Amino acid sequence: MGVSFDSLAFDVDSKGVRVITVAVSKEALMQAPAFEATEKTTFEKVKDKAADLGQRTVDEAVLLKDKAAQKIEDMREDDTRKQ
Repeated sequence: MGVSFDSLAFDVDSKGVRVITVAVSKEALMQAPAFEATEKTTFEKVKDKAADLGQRTVDEAVLLKDKAAQKIEDMREDDTRKQ
């Protein structure tokens, strides 16, 4: 729920902890529209980047495995021809 900065009350409790309050009724909270982010958070951006890098790594590993298997097959064929 969006509130104006002017409606916030700043205080410090008896233990020295900063407390921010806003005077709003339960009904107003229940009727307020849900918060919807307009852009990704830094955490979401990092998570997406990590997933992308992970997938690219898997793809590259598959290519390297296939190249290695082909190279082994080529070497075996060369050994068979030499005999």
